[in-house]
Amino acid sequence: MSIKEIELIRYEDLYAYKIVVPHGIKFAPHFDNDEKISKIYTKGYFQSVKMIVNARAEAITGAIDSLCYNARHQKLVPAQVFGKPLPFKH
Repeated sequence: MSIKEIELIRYEDLYAYKIVVPHGIKFAPHFDNDEKISKIYTKGYFQSVKMIVNARAEAITGAIDSLCYNARHQKLVPAQVFGKPLPFKH
C-alpha cells in the first residue's frame, strides 16, 4: 500500500518510491529479488507504519489487516494514512 497521496496502478510504479518491508515478509520472487525497487527493511509492522507516517518511505508491504491494526495501535485512522493497495500476482 502507498501513502494516501500516491496511487499505485501497476507493478512498475513501485520503482519510483521507497518501499518499507517489515521483517520476515516475503511476497513473490519477482518482488523479493527485484533490485530496481528501493526497499527499506524494518523490525516489524509497527516500525514500518511509523516510517510511512514520518515520511521516510512512500509505500509499505504486508498484510493489509496487520498494517491497519498497527496504524490503529498508533492512534491513526488507516483510511487517512494509506491509499489503495496494489494487488500482487504470485
